[in-house]
Amino acid sequence: MQHPSHRINTVAGWLVALIVLALLVAIGLVSFTYHVLVLDGRWSLGSTWLQQADVATRASVLGQLGDYFGGTLNPLLTFSSILFLVATLLVQRRQLEDSGQQVAQSTRAIDLEAYVRVNEILQTPEAIAARERLYTLTEPGPGEAAFADWSADDRKAAEAVCRQFELVGTLVAGRLFEPGLFLQSWQRTIVRCWGACEAVVQKRRLRHGDAALWRHFELLAGMAEEGCGALARP
Repeated sequence: MQHPSHRINTVAGWLVALIVLALLVAIGLVSFTYHVLVLDGRWSLGSTWLQQADVATRASVLGQLGDYFGGTLNPLLTFSSILFLVATLLVQRRQLEDSGQQVAQSTRAIDLEAYVRVNEILQTPEAIAARERLYTLTEPGPGEAAFADWSADDRKAAEAVCRQFELVGTLVAGRLFEPGLFLQSWQRTIVRCWGACEAVVQKRRLRHGDAALWRHFELLAGMAEEGCGALARP
């Protein structure tokens, strides 16, 4: 199947060729008409009549010829200019669309690369171990522990998880990372980890007097919760 840009270029090329052909035909017809109908076949570059005519007659005839050509061909040239402009705009529009598609493809490739890199960070043994520890602490049942009973290592694991997703949230906030693909794979994990880490986050914010601490993680969790809600709806 021919690419749309190739079709546009082909149409524009044919349009330009038809315009040039039409102009050549028009010039020939105008010349023939003036020669036969106006000058009664007497005028040509090698005609005896033109060579024997005086300067005033030659000037008059050539002036009439110029007026005739100008009056007849100027509208054709104006119309041809419009057609040339249309052909140029068609080609430029197609080129802009192709450029937009290339930019979109490049952006998609960058997003995929960023997703792979972030996924690698979140899948390191340390990151997985920290999340598993959080799951054990907050899983309903005998293993669930109140936040006040968490050990120092438990809180360090929670802080490690906060730093992991804070990085992702910062990339999203800075528009350096498109969250759609990431949330498809990680939204439930993010929601679960934020629910487990929220007490740690609030306590750290109070201790440091910084209400924006790990704010990007919180925003990312909000996006993930909306995504989970959308998935839950029929």
